[in-house]
Amino acid sequence: MKKLLFYFLLLLLVSSCTYDCFKSDVYISCIGFSTAETDSIVLKKFTKNSGFVSPLDSAVITPANTRYKFLGDTLKFVAFSGDIVLDCDYDYEVYFPKMYKKYQLNNITEEQRTQQRNIFGGTKEACLNTLSYYNINGQVVDASKNSNIIYIKNQ
Repeated sequence: MKKLLFYFLLLLLVSSCTYDCFKSDVYISCIGFSTAETDSIVLKKFTKNSGFVSPLDSAVITPANTRYKFLGDTLKFVAFSGDIVLDCDYDYEVYFPKMYKKYQLNNITEEQRTQQRNIFGGTKEACLNTLSYYNINGQVVDASKNSNIIYIKNQ
């Protein structure tokens, strides 16, 4: 009986573990832009810390391939392809052709969260990392309260 209890406790101990949460999906929103200024947006993806040379990929965001809406002065993307979901492992450039303006996003950093799981399944809620901060055109932005959204302000 003691052996059985020992093996049960050992199994319980071994099966309880901490695991890393999933990487966050990061989105962009635009503040202070008009509809005409945002009818075409070019998003370029670069190797992290590469100095924004030689893009790895690019996507053109238009009303034809992306649904978005304005909430006050903020443009929010509501239906889109995975091409415009940002990954913290890369740097990005967001270009507005109508305005000849570009915004360079780098040092996109998320908080690596962990979650406890045990033999009985642990928790049922999703475990996702959260955006901590990023640089936009060289300026550090605290994103800890932004719900994984990078806000680009028309300046």
